[in-house]
Amino acid sequence: MAKQTFSSGQTLTAQQMNDLQTNDFNLTATTKTADATLVVGDRGTRVIGNAGTAITFTVPNSTFTAGDSVQVHNVGAGTVTVAAGTGLTLNSADVLTLGQYQSGTIYFTSASAAILFPTAKTATAGALTLVSSTTIGNSVSTVTVSDAFSATYDNYMINVSGGVASEAQNVALQLGATTAGYYMGGLRVAYGVGSVVGLNTNNGSNFARAMTVSANSLDNIVYLFSPNLAKRTTMISMVGVADSSDNAQWHAGFLDDATQYTAFTLSCGGTLTGGTIRVYGFANS
Repeated sequence: MAKQTFSSGQTLTAQQMNDLQTNDFNLTATTKTADATLVVGDRGTRVIGNAGTAITFTVPNSTFTAGDSVQVHNVGAGTVTVAAGTGLTLNSADVLTLGQYQSGTIYFTSASAAILFPTAKTATAGALTLVSSTTIGNSVSTVTVSDAFSATYDNYMINVSGGVASEAQNVALQLGATTAGYYMGGLRVAYGVGSVVGLNTNNGSNFARAMTVSANSLDNIVYLFSPNLAKRTTMISMVGVADSSDNAQWHAGFLDDATQYTAFTLSCGGTLTGGTIRVYGFANS
């Protein structure tokens, strides 16, 4: 609820007291699906953006007073830009744009000046943000990671660390339910003799050698580009298999479709035990 004003000598009703207490513990929330200008009734409340495209919250001049505050949140896929209205100075140590599930507090130092304190720092160009973390079970041959990709990021890094495999083996990566159109090329260099072997997949059912694991570790990195965009998904992977009798491998390839994926599955002929699959998104800006 908005801030209430009472006059001297006024008797407060039980409902008014309950309303005041409710707002202390559960701030009134207003949801905006389009551009909006904050109003005096927003002070002490939450203003939530929920739009599929970018919108702007404008902070007006000479509307709020020193000490007032407004919490701003974004739950939509479209970014929310917090902008100063004419005559208002709005400062922040971070950019004034909130991505999905980001928030901040606007604190007014005067009627014409305010500071946006972000709840969490917005990622800068090239920065990695942890999107999901999935624990690998005991002696499993497949692991599916759901909700790994979204419109928030264009490009991703999949990191597998910890755990062991039943034997030295390749681990395939499948996007969604797609079982055709995977192309890969790569090199395998043996530790012992330095021999190089070329490897390829021509219209396969998955990225067959996305990862290679051993009885010593599952450590791997795979980069995926544009898995949630309506265009071909490309990949790069690399691994140094933790076994002196094994090899190092580098692979690259693409999936020949324009499907927007949200999930992937890792699978192998043997089993995997323990370890964690972490998905990171590269900030778009």
